[in-house]
Amino acid sequence: MNKPFFQIYFCSYQSHMIYNEKSMSKYEKY
Repeated sequence: MNKPFFQIYFCSYQSHMIYNEKSMSKYEKY
């Protein structure tokens, strides 16, 4: 396993999840 690549992938995955949570909370208001 390529560690730097995994770290970058995991970081981008985390930020993607946070982005999804924010958009979901936006929808919940309606």
